[in-house]
Amino acid sequence: MRLTIQTNCPMHLRKYPLDKQACPLVIGSFAYTARDVLYQWNGPNPVAVADDVTLSQYDYLNITLANNTETDSKVNNFLG
Repeated sequence: MRLTIQTNCPMHLRKYPLDKQACPLVIGSFAYTARDVLYQWNGPNPVAVADDVTLSQYDYLNITLANNTETDSKVNNFLG
């Protein structure tokens, strides 16, 4: 199944113009275990910024991708 997400990131401009913003996005499932679902980045450039999105005086830098599997033992014990 393909998953498309549109999200935003509130910016805190307390140190303008020296601000750095980080916008982490965590995707997970509460309905399925790690044995049942696998999230995988699609292709070499899976994160795309829409052409009509512009930020004056700002640039998108260092878009990094990571995979991490975490389990909650309480949930795993409950699910069997």
